[in-house]
Amino acid sequence: PAPDYDAIKIFNNTQIVIDDVKNLETHSPNTKKKRSYHFDNILDRGSTNQTIYNTLIKPKLVPLFEGNSFTVISYGISGSGKTHTIFGSPTLGCDYEQGLL
Repeated sequence: PAPDYDAIKIFNNTQIVIDDVKNLETHSPNTKKKRSYHFDNILDRGSTNQTIYNTLIKPKLVPLFEGNSFTVISYGISGSGKTHTIFGSPTLGCDYEQGLL
């Protein structure tokens, strides 16, 4: 069996490092490639829309009206909540949970 191994590591909530290992049973330092991606912020799956808004969107609003632009990327597998995060959705009791837009 393959050994326990974390292929994805997050550093300082701004960097993701992925160890690209095709076969963990034959894993050796010589067969592993690392890929590193940097972001302004990385939030985990437990983040609420309000937390995401306060962390990512709110600080960008004044610069936006000063003529700057920014992009928000919502990334994940099908059914992970991307559309909900961006647009919000009705919740039980007919309340509406606000999305980022």
